Amino acid sequence: MVKRLILGTLSLWLAGLPASQSCAASPPAQLQGKSIIVTWTEKRVQRPLDEEKVRNVTITVGLDLYVSDQGRIFSRMRRQDQAQKSAKRDLLPGESLTAHAGETRFDGHSLIIDSKYASGARRIVVEFDAGYGVCTASIVHGKEGGTQKMVMTSMISKKKLEVHSIEVLAPRCSIQPGNVFAP
Repeated sequence: MVKRLILGTLSLWLAGLPASQSCAASPPAQLQGKSIIVTWTEKRVQRPLDEEKVRNVTITVGLDLYVSDQGRIFSRMRRQDQAQKSAKRDLLPGESLTAHAGETRFDGHSLIIDSKYASGARRIVVEFDAGYGVCTASIVHGKEGGTQKMVMTSMISKKKLEVHSIEVLAPRCSIQPGNVFAP
């Protein structure tokens, strides 16, 4: 029942996602000059659109964020599959984590990152404690109303994928001083 509620909620915000990513509220001063590292594992049932065979795939995902002293958020999405093939994508403030629409915003003690796929969407929520020294993360994927599959482009193979299901495992979050992108 909770899963249906979450998927229904995703369908509602999916329709209202803006055409480009924005940061609605400024990041809290306590996070400026700090990096936020979010990692998780995805167990997927998927197939490339140009193939017939459906496969079980495990992908390790990382999202590195840096909040500048001016409150701008820089990010890098990292992915590695079970064959050790990997890809990363660096993003400037205002760019979506996917090739489609997205939005990044702060709401209270939460950083919310919504990303739309060709069909379906993902919401990453990073919750901070009162002093912004500790964080937790949750990641939810949703299908568009009435569809059984999501369609997205693989960062690793660059192929369009039909994704039947995604199970998110072991989301972790940490905060560290300084710029995670600095040499």
